[in-house]
Amino acid sequence: MAEKCVERLHCGTFVPIWLQGNHPSTPGQVITTTACANTGQGQDCCGYKINNIQVKNCGSYYVYKLPPVPGCSMAYCAGNGTTCHFGQMPGKNGSGCITAYPNMTENPTLLGPFLARRCPNTGLYTNFFFTCHVNYPNLMFGAGVAFDIRWYIDGKPIKLTTTIHGDQRDAYIDADHLNGYLGHKTDPERLEVDEKGNSPKPVKIVSTVPVVCNSDCNTHINDCHLDFNLNTTDVLSGECNITLRPEQWNEITKTAETTIQVVAEKDFVDDGDRDVVMGFQPLFNTGAHPVFLDYLPTELPIVAKDSKTPACECWGDPHCITFDRNAKGLTSLDEQFDVYTLGRFTMTRTTGTPYKAPFQVEIQTHSCWKVACICGVVAREGNDAIQISNCEHKFGTNKLEAQILSPQHFSNLTTVHWTATTFVIYFPSGRFVEIFGTGDRVEVQNVKVHPLPDDSKSMEGLCGSFNDRPDELVDSNGTVHKFNKTPDKFIESW
Repeated sequence: MAEKCVERLHCGTFVPIWLQGNHPSTPGQVITTTACANTGQGQDCCGYKINNIQVKNCGSYYVYKLPPVPGCSMAYCAGNGTTCHFGQMPGKNGSGCITAYPNMTENPTLLGPFLARRCPNTGLYTNFFFTCHVNYPNLMFGAGVAFDIRWYIDGKPIKLTTTIHGDQRDAYIDADHLNGYLGHKTDPERLEVDEKGNSPKPVKIVSTVPVVCNSDCNTHINDCHLDFNLNTTDVLSGECNITLRPEQWNEITKTAETTIQVVAEKDFVDDGDRDVVMGFQPLFNTGAHPVFLDYLPTELPIVAKDSKTPACECWGDPHCITFDRNAKGLTSLDEQFDVYTLGRFTMTRTTGTPYKAPFQVEIQTHSCWKVACICGVVAREGNDAIQISNCEHKFGTNKLEAQILSPQHFSNLTTVHWTATTFVIYFPSGRFVEIFGTGDRVEVQNVKVHPLPDDSKSMEGLCGSFNDRPDELVDSNGTVHKFNKTPDKFIESW
């Protein structure tokens, strides 16, 4: 019997039993000792002990008096074979331990798509396929090697598993298995246009699979194509329909593409909430492969962005610079006022009737060192609201936390981009708010608000009136305050 610990799932059993101690060394000697069952519990490999094990030295062999094992999953372990570790198995003819499973040193390679099933009378193709090539040496283990190939699209598994054996190294998936998984993309995936929308921007509609025809080889070449109806409710384009055809497929780039020109109109008048998008509606053609049936392309977000629009920023402990002073390049500390009061303040918000989707940013300060620091931010446009905060925790002990305050999910074009210390909130109108954490523990938040050009003369709060006039510091009661480093009454009114 083995005198050392035997790993579980060895010796032909779940729980191997080994001899705790040494065998008798003198012929004819009989000893009484203990055996240990490796149940996987404890640190001494002896989760269960079996007492009164008798062992006799008979010269060239040993005789054991063993009581029955207490469970079906246990067995006494004997022999002088090599104990293999997890993931190994005994080799042939006592050659030691070998790897029990194929050792993949390279990732599989996805190849394709490749055109397939060419109609001899029309030259059109009726299918395409992808190849998964397993980069593994042939004949290392002979016919005993097998690979299960599972297919994923956008990180999600599809209901297809392919098994290859022996020297096979390629698995295949064709269009017949891809129903509901196809996708076309636009280039760019997010379009930026100027505020007036006068400059047309090119947009490529790119398919990463070829347009193939149905299995009827009598289909005429003019009937095999993929059509999209362009939804131009909020954008202008020179085309109403977009068509992708088999002949647009490029075997080198593995793409088929067509280009259109679009212009986004942004008038910022009282015409209701609008998400500016370019949408597509499928017009399925019976000559195309059924894999394209019920396919709905993704909308293209279009945002208006004007880099010349001045920003308002509150930073540090905190110092605030208004829209108008930033626009004039007056950004020195002398041109900024300090907020030493603790509480919640309106950093900026839209005013007047033109805005049915109001925009508002609030900040909250707490005590840090001997001054005040921003610990929380709430930004809202329309019904989309989000809070970035660490106010609920002890100063200097936590990181920023985000919470969506909207009763429902965000609208289609409100997005939040973040890193460990930065959040950027993009709203459908084109406004966005940047929030920066500082210090190793993200102790202080710096907040930067980017309005729209049409927000001019329609803003109020700590960021000022945004009207390029001397009355930038107007409190919530309408009183104009002269600019100074600590305009406490102005600050406290917000």
